Amino acid sequence: MAWSLQERVSGRSAEVDRRRPLMFFALVFVLTLPLYVLSPLVTLPGMPKNGPPLDFVGAFMPMTAALILTGRSEGRRGVRMLLRRALDFRRIPSRAWILPILLLMPAIYLSTAAVVHLTGLHVPGQPALSLSTMAVFVPVYFLAATGEELGWIGYATEPLWSRFGPVAASLIIGVPWWAWHIPSMLSSDETSLLIALGLFASLALRVIYVWIFGGTGSVAAAIAIHAVTNVSASSVPSVPTNLAAPLLLAVAVAIAVKWTRERRPLPTSSPERS
Repeated sequence: MAWSLQERVSGRSAEVDRRRPLMFFALVFVLTLPLYVLSPLVTLPGMPKNGPPLDFVGAFMPMTAALILTGRSEGRRGVRMLLRRALDFRRIPSRAWILPILLLMPAIYLSTAAVVHLTGLHVPGQPALSLSTMAVFVPVYFLAATGEELGWIGYATEPLWSRFGPVAASLIIGVPWWAWHIPSMLSSDETSLLIALGLFASLALRVIYVWIFGGTGSVAAAIAIHAVTNVSASSVPSVPTNLAAPLLLAVAVAIAVKWTRERRPLPTSSPERS
């Protein structure tokens, strides 16, 4: 049994080593390019965070890129394994992880809203959505997060973690992730300051998502916290998503310090629980 587990871990490491994160980043942008062109032509007032409707189509481009590259390097078996990871909640080793997955982001955005209210800071607003509208968007956000994180976490994170460690892997992914969102931020009429803050918010969020993945070994857990992030940001109309960057950075720095002390191995070294 021990030998069987070792073989599985070694086989998984070989699959991770065959992945090409830089090619993945490039392919994501190429696949999304037609949506960048069409997005100004497709408008729908009252969308969450003033976002373009085609953003919800673009969310599936990272997954598409990951499936294309996985199919080329690992075949149909690799594609099936990657898709299964969207529901790999059984990998989560402890129920304690449910707390940060479900509560961390609401706490950050509500705290940011409180700071904005107390200081009287003037920021661009976003649509206030009714509870019924948000109820519709909750499953939409989970589907969109699945489309994103099967690529960013499921495909790109492990090879970069293996080569550079979790902090560097998070930052390497965070930069193109932010750049990929710039056309959406421009379409949402965000100010140059909010777009600049978006870089720091993206880096911090990516650290948090990778931390959740590293602690649980579950892509589904990263999908869940990504969806909760979008639901939380859309539910607080007085706070643009990127305005939470200072609090997000504080959490990300704490995680990075913890990582440097622990030197955590790749989460793939742990098998799925039966």
